[in-house]
Amino acid sequence: MNKKLVISMTLMLLTLGACANNSGTTTGTNNTETKNETRSDAETRLETIKISLPDAIAAFEEIYPNAAITSIDLEDSLESYSYKIQGIEGTKEFDIRVDADSGEVTKEREETVDRDDQGEDKALDLKDLISLEEATEIAEGTVKDGEAIEWSLENELATTYWEITIKTGLLSENTVKINAQTGDVLEQEQD
Repeated sequence: MNKKLVISMTLMLLTLGACANNSGTTTGTNNTETKNETRSDAETRLETIKISLPDAIAAFEEIYPNAAITSIDLEDSLESYSYKIQGIEGTKEFDIRVDADSGEVTKEREETVDRDDQGEDKALDLKDLISLEEATEIAEGTVKDGEAIEWSLENELATTYWEITIKTGLLSENTVKINAQTGDVLEQEQD
């Protein structure tokens, strides 16, 4: 009797476990719905950001008016976003964090940089940038079935570009580089 009860309970738990796992998988026509849900989740996450990229840049420029901005990251930490902005002026490098909800500058750092890192040749071209939302849409359209989780604005070889990390599975990520002025996809890499 006890053996039958244990077997019945085990089978019931396995069945419930299979049903729970099956709720996250899709086949056939449901795949499009899952993609749209993921896309809307990413868009919803971006909509929660109250401080725009131009406002975060203005916060940096208010503190360091003569510094050239060399990189901008939008990072998710503990369910809230912050902009990490780096800049350089002469022999000094500056970092600040701007809370994407309140606009509060939450972290500042200033240090002397190596001679080869000095100068404004690494400055971002901040004119005519495509929006964060547009860059996200392009990256997610390139990768398919993924969600943007990290955004960086970088400069290499006089080209300012968005580098967007797309999570495509539990342990799988893709990185898409997009020209920040034209929206052209420059590179896609699977990690």
